[in-house]
Amino acid sequence: MRKGRGKTRGFSIQKKRKNNPNGKLEVIIPPDRTVAVGPGANNFVTELSVTVDQNAKHDVKTWKKVSDLAKERIVAHMLDAFEIPDTQHTRDTILHTANNLYRYRRSRLHDHFKKFATKEERLQNIPEDVTEVEWKFLVDYFDSDPFKTRLPAALFNIITNLSGSDEASPANPMDDIMDDDA
Repeated sequence: MRKGRGKTRGFSIQKKRKNNPNGKLEVIIPPDRTVAVGPGANNFVTELSVTVDQNAKHDVKTWKKVSDLAKERIVAHMLDAFEIPDTQHTRDTILHTANNLYRYRRSRLHDHFKKFATKEERLQNIPEDVTEVEWKFLVDYFDSDPFKTRLPAALFNIITNLSGSDEASPANPMDDIMDDDA
């Protein structure tokens, strides 16, 4: 049974580009922000999402480890597809947004990983648009101690940032809550 609309392929963006005289879509990237805004922002994010999925492989631990060649291809494609200046700020904005999209996709892959109880089940249930090699890497990575211990630390950082406290210790996040003299 099919759930939802499915994965976007970017066909509507291709059609819009084809109908434009110069083949480029308009989008605004303000000089003081690292996001696309305005009427073309959704098209920008959709096209970038498809481009990231096509170029940034998931056989590395983090976005930082994605090859510079893949990142340059992503930037070049976006500069070609949209009417935007080729400045360092524009490139930084593209890569910042691409990083967020890559992390979002990685979290969806982790959700898929968690659906299965054993490593064998996980390896047999490869998600769409991920190669067998990438999925094996991800299963091993998601199952590793460094990845598992990273999650509580990340949650601790989020809680600390939300509370605004500098005094909590990563070793014992309950220090802020518990009073030793009670």
